[in-house]
Order: sequence, then C-alpha cells, then structure tokens
Amino acid sequence: MENFQTPQSNNIKKQKTRLLVILGILLTIFVVLVFLVTSTTRQEKRAQRQAEQDLLNIENAREMIDSGLAPVGLVNIELMESFPVQARVVVTGSMADNCTTPTVRGIDFDEEKGQFDIELGSEYPIDAACLTETTPYSQFIPLDLTGLVAGTYTVDVNGTTATFTLDIDNEISYELDKG
Repeated sequence: MENFQTPQSNNIKKQKTRLLVILGILLTIFVVLVFLVTSTTRQEKRAQRQAEQDLLNIENAREMIDSGLAPVGLVNIELMESFPVQARVVVTGSMADNCTTPTVRGIDFDEEKGQFDIELGSEYPIDAACLTETTPYSQFIPLDLTGLVAGTYTVDVNGTTATFTLDIDNEISYELDKG
C-alpha cells in the first residue's frame, strides 16, 4: 500500500504538532512556576529561621547584670500644659562606661510626705566589651499626678531631689446639672 497523504491529513498533522509544541511550552512554564514557588517557599522558611535565630541572639544579648544604683547628677520635673496636669522627671548623670544604662526599678508615693521616691538602677549587658569612659545619660520617667491636691511635692531619685507645685487640684470633677 502506498502511503498517500491528503492536504487535509497534512493539516491535521500540523495541528497535532502545534498542539504538542504548545503543550510542551505550557508544561515547561508549569514546571518553572512550580520550581519558583517552591524555591520562594524555601527562601521564606530559611529567612524565618534566620529571623528566629536573630531574635534568640538579641534576647540572649539582653541578659543584663545589675550594677547597683545609677549615679544621679540632676533631677528636673517637667509639668505639661494640660489638664489634668501630666509630668515627667528628667534625670541626668554619667555612667562609668558606655555600656551601663539606667533602668527604673520602682516609683513609690508617700502621701503623708507628699514625696515620690524613684529608685533608678543601672545595669550592663553580660559579656559586653565596654569603653571605660564617662558616658552621660538622660532618663525620662513619666509621673502619675492624677488625683493630687494643690500643693508642693518632692521627687527623690536615689537621694537627689527636686520639687514642683500644683496650683490647683489635679483631678477632673464632673458636676451634674440639676436644672
């Protein structure tokens, strides 16, 4: 038998060939996309593991050693122009090296004396390589004055004191209109 091809069968073969080429291209694109997606996922997981390790390193680096009370040079009280009055204590001083930092350990208020007692500690990181040069610091400590009556108050930070005066009671009172 003679192998005779009609123009119609040639068209069918061409269409089949085109279809196979298109399917091959689509399959290649699919494989490339799958590779890119899985590659991106691996990179994201690697980046996430690195970020977790970095956080762990930071937390370990934050282990601090208590080095006693912070040396206090000056205490100032800043009263904000608001009502109720808000305040912050500005403490300045110098540390013996560039690694030691001040940290607020506690704030107590003695109502009888009208005095805020603030304990300002100092601490430095474990295994830190520090320069032993005097390093100035400023620490800003918010002070809650809510409900205080008009009067003069003292703030004591590690034995260094400053005073401030409230000219009016520092509380909001609500009066109901009885009319």
